[in-house]
Amino acid sequence: MNQPQIVLTLKPSAQLDRISVTTVLSNVSATPDKPFLQTPIVIASVRTVVYGDGDVVASDAAGPLPLTITEDLSDTSGFGQFRLFTAGRTSEGDITLQYSAPITPALSPRRPGPSYDLRGHDGGFAGAGFGFLILPKDDERVYQIALNWDLRELAEGARGVSTLGDGNVITTGLVERLYSTFLVAGALHCAPENAGSLAFNAFWLGTPNFDAPATMAWTVRSFDVLREFFDERDLPPYYLIGRAHPNPRDGGAATVNGFMIEYGPVERPDAALRFMFTHEMFHHFVGVLDGPYGTSSWFGEGLAEFYKVRLPLRAGLLNAAEAEAEIRSMTDSYYENPRNRLPNDAIAAEYWKDSLVQNLAYHRGMIYFADVDAKVRAASGQQRSLDDLLLAMLDSRRNGTGYDEAAWRRVLRAELGDSGIQDFEAMLAGELIAPPSDAFGADFERTTVDVVQFQLGFSDRCLLDTPRVIKGLIPASAAAKAGLREGDVVVRNDDAEQARKNMAPVFHLDVRRGDEVIPIHFSTQGELVGKYVWTRR
Repeated sequence: MNQPQIVLTLKPSAQLDRISVTTVLSNVSATPDKPFLQTPIVIASVRTVVYGDGDVVASDAAGPLPLTITEDLSDTSGFGQFRLFTAGRTSEGDITLQYSAPITPALSPRRPGPSYDLRGHDGGFAGAGFGFLILPKDDERVYQIALNWDLRELAEGARGVSTLGDGNVITTGLVERLYSTFLVAGALHCAPENAGSLAFNAFWLGTPNFDAPATMAWTVRSFDVLREFFDERDLPPYYLIGRAHPNPRDGGAATVNGFMIEYGPVERPDAALRFMFTHEMFHHFVGVLDGPYGTSSWFGEGLAEFYKVRLPLRAGLLNAAEAEAEIRSMTDSYYENPRNRLPNDAIAAEYWKDSLVQNLAYHRGMIYFADVDAKVRAASGQQRSLDDLLLAMLDSRRNGTGYDEAAWRRVLRAELGDSGIQDFEAMLAGELIAPPSDAFGADFERTTVDVVQFQLGFSDRCLLDTPRVIKGLIPASAAAKAGLREGDVVVRNDDAEQARKNMAPVFHLDVRRGDEVIPIHFSTQGELVGKYVWTRR
């Protein structure tokens, strides 16, 4: 059978309020007995474009191709639910789809989550395929993919760029590759000046809340440090894309060879951005461990957190004070997290529902790798380090001998023996990790400080939903003891989002239960715990 093909043409409107999509599918067949197309309803907690009856027009060699829409809501984790499309008859020849997706103004309110939805501002728009594309329901076949831009309705000089490349591109890959592609088009700024097909390329809309030219120049140097460390010269170009966000923002979303940064109205410190960009670029070289994302994310996210400090500091791109402050931020996040004893196999079910669980994958992973690094250095008389284990894992991936938990166990046993496996099992079980005093270098020392853990008592994500329904209530929490119940609907709060971020000691809510509105307030101060702090001597 000939290779299936997807030819995708994107045409934003002059007002930048919609994007028209024309898709031609070749060597793809549709039958009336099962869905052949899909698009996300929710992906990684982000709500996407809602397509209804008549919004998608399909045709083939025989004429109009009727479509029936159903929904797959079986995934309740918050990661992925899908709208499915079934043909009313068996298709003949190429299938053409035509539809349009709304572009939301960038500064419209939105809940936190990856930067997948379509947002427009300052003469352009940006988003991801996850947010609006309708694609074949087929995860196994490799497609020939063509992505084309039709920018005739935009102002002169408009440019279309994606994490697949600059302008129109032809590539191959699974359907997933198009879904996870970030897109930006319109009046774009770029760095370096000749960005397009360089090893590192940055494009953004509007005026970021940081010194973009200086930060991007630093980021190019950090990218070169990563490329030299991994000795990778054949990877595809990397694209960093930027767009505005209505609130103070410290993230965005990553894909295989790119990252979307969202910048808010508050000025960002240079160091925080540099750490974040290095973390995201690290994924370009290391990727993610094979396996369910939530339960395997300790590897990719933990390594990215560890090396975002190690490699730039080693190369002289950071000073010691910046490194110390970032290490303190990460270790505090781990030790002060009330969910830090959660077993690893329980993370996936809550990953997209609770930010504390999501953060745990990052910072428990970082602490674990700091511990492994210290023990490898000690066992080898400072001749080897975590670097050697990471490079061995990448060799295993290149050689086809595995890039999963089993491969990590092999590498770990070869380096540290049974004790390394025991430490790994303890991490997976949720046991607290206490790396040695020199885990972050000989010029650091470890001390113990007592702190009161912040405990909201329920999933903070529910405060960002509409309606705001209390979920994940912890029965023994102060919130539950104050009378809050699972299923209560929050009708008023005293800036709950800001109070949550600032870890306010007292939380105030008005909730509706049946016909009654009940005021509830409670302490967010949890247990007194000891945490480890690393400071320079």
